[in-house]
Amino acid sequence: MYKRLLLVIILLLLCITISIGSFFTVSYISEDLTEELENFLIYAEEDNEILTLVTIDNCIEKLNSYEKIYAIFLDHSLFESLMIAVPSIKHLYETGNSDEAMDKCFESIETLKIIVHEQKPSFENVF
Repeated sequence: MYKRLLLVIILLLLCITISIGSFFTVSYISEDLTEELENFLIYAEEDNEILTLVTIDNCIEKLNSYEKIYAIFLDHSLFESLMIAVPSIKHLYETGNSDEAMDKCFESIETLKIIVHEQKPSFENVF
């Protein structure tokens, strides 16, 4: 009897720990990507082409390195929209469509905010 109760408690604690751990992981990653995108906006507004391209390249590289983590913890539609949007920001900027690139960047930042909001630990996420 006590062994079963102990097993249930351990499994419950494990589920809660995984949920909280995934929240902090996704929050950290999203904040990191948001910071890069905000830097992109700053440099694009200043017309600093070199730093703008370096920043978006860093963002794309980080997004690719976080791909496996995001694939595990996120809704795939949000994940796919980021994987499409961020590289398109670079393409838009390189082709002279800096206003569209900045709009796409704002959309990506909003998507990252949605990701953090949806990933908050809740009863539904734990079970």
